[in-house]
Amino acid sequence: MKTSKPIVWFGLFSMALLLSLLSCSNSSSPQVIYTGGPSVTGSVEIAWEATFGAFEAVASGSLADAEEKAFGEPANYSVSYQWQSSDTGSDGSWENIAADPSNPYFYQPSADKIGKYLRVKIDWKYGGASQAAVFSKAVQIQNRLNGLLLEYSGFVLAGTAVDASKIVGVLSDIRGDSVSGYSVTAKDADAAKPTFSDYILFEVSKESYPTEEVSILVPVQGVLKAEDVPALSTDATKISSGKARFSASRDDLEFSTDGGSSWKALSADEFDASAGNTIKVRKKAVGQANYYGYLKESEPVAVTVAAENIGKNSSSSIEIDFKHLELGLTKVEVEEDSVPLVKINAELSNADVIKALAGAAESYAWFVDGSEIIASDSANPMYCMDNGQTLVMNKNKLPHDVYQVECRFCFKRSPDDEGFGFVSRQISVTVQ
Repeated sequence: MKTSKPIVWFGLFSMALLLSLLSCSNSSSPQVIYTGGPSVTGSVEIAWEATFGAFEAVASGSLADAEEKAFGEPANYSVSYQWQSSDTGSDGSWENIAADPSNPYFYQPSADKIGKYLRVKIDWKYGGASQAAVFSKAVQIQNRLNGLLLEYSGFVLAGTAVDASKIVGVLSDIRGDSVSGYSVTAKDADAAKPTFSDYILFEVSKESYPTEEVSILVPVQGVLKAEDVPALSTDATKISSGKARFSASRDDLEFSTDGGSSWKALSADEFDASAGNTIKVRKKAVGQANYYGYLKESEPVAVTVAAENIGKNSSSSIEIDFKHLELGLTKVEVEEDSVPLVKINAELSNADVIKALAGAAESYAWFVDGSEIIASDSANPMYCMDNGQTLVMNKNKLPHDVYQVECRFCFKRSPDDEGFGFVSRQISVTVQ
């Protein structure tokens, strides 16, 4: 152990420092004083970890600090582990033993080490200065339970208690013998109600063995209640015909319209549906399976589509553009019951717009030389037929030969639209 050189004029301060060093040398916990600068201490303890089936060395104080800093400053900070065993545990009887170099914090003893003593030696450097080696307290190796291969079978529902009877797998001991007839209980039953996949402490006990604590990953499945699923909208006049939609979006939910073969994020967007269809809704999975933090997707909740959920607005899915709505007029001369007639037929030529207007208010209006023709009786010289789509002119009753004929197609974008729009077409008609 390093000490500073005595300086006479330090007086009482030097004596206080000496007493401090003597006190440290008698401490039951291994400690080191770094005399090249600020006071630095470190210690290490070892204990059996049944979760890993190995002894674990845990550094504290400046040893742990050096471990953390070693990644960024290996020239100034380092910690190296050397496991040692002894038949008696007395000084001078310790021999170095091999451990996994990729994981020096752990040592897995073999059966021939049972009854022997174990300790770990740490050589370390702090702030660029090498420190005196630190040794853990020695422990005698007993035959202990190894819970490395234990696991939780199935899932626990989020927020509910774990079931210790679902702990399965192979329990063995240091000798490598399989151990059966053991019992498992959750260490803290009240706290063992995880809301996502988490490591839970269980106590594993077997006669003639010390009771061990084993940390086991418990997979968790999400829970979705029917009352937490957004309702289907009943505002049918604002939903496209043959479609339905949810009244609200939920980022944590997804739904399926094909029995669960495919899933989509639950939003307020429209989807194809018919009355009587069953829609499945579930909570989305979160994280990666078999890892801490994972949450398995919930069991689905069934939602039945009612007639009131099906849209009745065919125009809502297509935005009407006047430029795409075209009206054509076709003149045809015929004779019916010996009466010579001129028929002018109006026809919309854009199929997409016609589809968009289906179910919305629509009508045809005819004007001849600026006057509207509203008659539908064939006794009049001019009248409308075919729901207003055709203008009929009786040649025998017409006062002159040339007329300016205009047709207007009037429509609403949707049944609840307050305003009208229209397109028109005008032609000159000569009657001979």
